[in-house]
Amino acid sequence: MKKNPLLLNLIFLLLFYAEGAQANRVDMTFEWQTDMEWQGVTDPADAGAINNAAVQISDKQVHSANENERVSGEKTIVSECDLTNYQSATKIGPGDFPYTSPGSGITVSAASNTSAIGNVNYDCGGNTFSTSPIAWWLNSSGNVITLTFSAAVTNLSVVVNGTNLGEIFTFTAASGSISLGNFCTAGFTVIGAGNQLEATGISAVGTLISLFNPTGSTTYTFTHNGVGNGSRITLLDCFSSNVSPCDTWYRDMDGDGFGDPNNTTVSCVQPGGYVADDTDCNDNNSSIYPGAPEVCDGLDNNCDGQVDEATGFNSPWAGSNIGAGANGSSSQSCSPGATFNLSTKGFSTPTGDVGHIVYQQLCGNSSITARIAALSGGGWVGVTMRESLASGSKMVALKTQLANFGIREARAITNAPKQSQSFPATLLHEWLRITRSGNTFQYFISTNGTNWQLIGTVNITMSSCLYIGMFVESINVNTTTSASFTNVSVSGGIQPLVVSPGTSAAAAVDVEKIHEFSLRELQVYPNPTNGRVNIDLGGYADPVGRIRVFDAFGRLIMQHPLDGAPLQQLVINGKAGVYLLSIEVDGMPPVNKRVVIPH
Repeated sequence: MKKNPLLLNLIFLLLFYAEGAQANRVDMTFEWQTDMEWQGVTDPADAGAINNAAVQISDKQVHSANENERVSGEKTIVSECDLTNYQSATKIGPGDFPYTSPGSGITVSAASNTSAIGNVNYDCGGNTFSTSPIAWWLNSSGNVITLTFSAAVTNLSVVVNGTNLGEIFTFTAASGSISLGNFCTAGFTVIGAGNQLEATGISAVGTLISLFNPTGSTTYTFTHNGVGNGSRITLLDCFSSNVSPCDTWYRDMDGDGFGDPNNTTVSCVQPGGYVADDTDCNDNNSSIYPGAPEVCDGLDNNCDGQVDEATGFNSPWAGSNIGAGANGSSSQSCSPGATFNLSTKGFSTPTGDVGHIVYQQLCGNSSITARIAALSGGGWVGVTMRESLASGSKMVALKTQLANFGIREARAITNAPKQSQSFPATLLHEWLRITRSGNTFQYFISTNGTNWQLIGTVNITMSSCLYIGMFVESINVNTTTSASFTNVSVSGGIQPLVVSPGTSAAAAVDVEKIHEFSLRELQVYPNPTNGRVNIDLGGYADPVGRIRVFDAFGRLIMQHPLDGAPLQQLVINGKAGVYLLSIEVDGMPPVNKRVVIPH
């Protein structure tokens, strides 16, 4: 029998793949057709030999010849295929998936229920088309090839080979709409919704087909109408994306919703523990993030690049304007110590206070002490206790311009004129204090914060709970007066209770009872202390509860249980500094006491 060169080449090709296959398992059946598609096979014996050449490759990995070319780096990377450059693009055989394009970086996986078949070159319109050496074989209406890309692909190209008249290929995307191009117009026609290509020219031809989808999709499917003997089809490595290849996510270790810009991953879906934000400056502390409250703790809490800068107030302090036209502002900074900065254009009259105040609310006997560290604008600055933040509230105030005199004020009746009296003083009377005992208020000044001079006493009936703090007022509405306070301390008294909406009056603690209790002057001694303090709870019927100790930065450093004994001993194991004791007896409002451990 005369030898057929085509037959010999095919048998050699099969032997080549059987011998050169790798260790990874792929089950694939090669089915050879014997009809007229095999051009040049005229001897029936040759056709039978081709049929008998069908083989089953098991426990082997099938690689196209192009795989070797990709590994060696000799193959040209084509970003988008057309009829002028498709022959240089890498052909991706069924055994090459999953495949990552060295050009786009996109990975594609494939799933199919088709058979596989060897390549034969076919011509159309003056071009020669070839698939991968082993290609998918679409020959049934039930065949489906599904490609899944790691990023939304906007265009891709395939080669189909050996197509017969009447065959129709349908290309579908999970999102967007597909149009077709770059095919051999002599043999194919676009039909349907523009995503189908029908073989309408001569039989047994090949073509390039490019799919265009401006929206982009990560999933594409190829199907066939089952007409004819089927066609080979191969994906080319010239798929690309104009859509962002998924997103960059940032690790959020502390769960505050802000991510670490130096700890990233790329994914098309949000991974657990990652967020889209990349602005966290400390991903190990959930209280540190952009916009967080800045507190005096030696840290950059709000990620603005500054440490302990002037910012909002640490509880229980707050700032507010008093009266119309105050145009004031205030802030708290931490260096040196806790500094309160106030400014205003408010100008007060005898019947109406206009200015800016930084305050906290306290009930019962109490005192406020502050040092004036700076004053500008020619206005007045001082300390005050008042019933409300209304302009005509009952009040007492001690104010100065840091000149050789000061003024003490008192308003005994709401909205009535206040009484003002000046007193002589040295230029250095920068320390001010007001104390309350019942309805008796006393004014003090000092040049050093140690030796105090009583400069007045007044008796005014006021509410148990008052607004206590520092204030500033201007000399006219066109001038800004600014001041800074340091060494601010508040002693005695307790914070007023905040009653939740809907709480009955019977369930709330009566504020007068709070006042009555505060007058018993719960004792903590010695103070200053070496760390060991006595706490006299004799005013309580059954002092059961706890004592919490906070440092100057508001950090809880210890807790001590209260067992009902009227005298408690507590040892504070801390460095020199100021500590806050929150004495919390069950059923009673907490009482705060400050103790000092000196250097």
